[in-house]
Amino acid sequence: QAEDGIRDVERSRGLGDVYKRQLYDRFKIILELEDYTEEEIVKILNQYKEKIFKVEKLCQEVYEVIAKNSRVTPRHAIRLLEATIYFEGNVKEVLRNFNIIKDGYTKKDLEILKYIASNEKGVGLQGIAMFLDTSTINYLYEIEPFLLKNGLIVRTPRGRKITLKGLKKIMELEKCLK
Repeated sequence: QAEDGIRDVERSRGLGDVYKRQLYDRFKIILELEDYTEEEIVKILNQYKEKIFKVEKLCQEVYEVIAKNSRVTPRHAIRLLEATIYFEGNVKEVLRNFNIIKDGYTKKDLEILKYIASNEKGVGLQGIAMFLDTSTINYLYEIEPFLLKNGLIVRTPRGRKITLKGLKKIMELEKCLK
């Protein structure tokens, strides 16, 4: 079975393809989703806060910090916003509690990057999941897409490998932790 749960390895290229293929097979719809921008995330956060937390006051900078650290994913942004409201606007404390180092990168991301970098031949999906003590599905849905999208790792026939950009990101994130 392929990593994404599809037996037809020739047609499979990742988890997003599962949904694209289902839409195409059923409705003949070709769908390409675009990423949100930070500005769109800020707008979503403002709308959400006004609807759910009308009384709470937050400055614009808080929304921008959350958007920058949300991986431009509304679900992550809303979770950070709610925590920030519960922490009375202390977004730095929220980021620390969520182990976010910088720009949405977490300590777990740093661990993964270092692990992959230490294995020059490449690391398989099962190896990464065991290293993280998580399921392969969790890794594939929650962690890997962000690292792939940002060009920090690549998938090869021999497993995941770190890129030059990934090595630079390791140094940058470690510097932030000091």
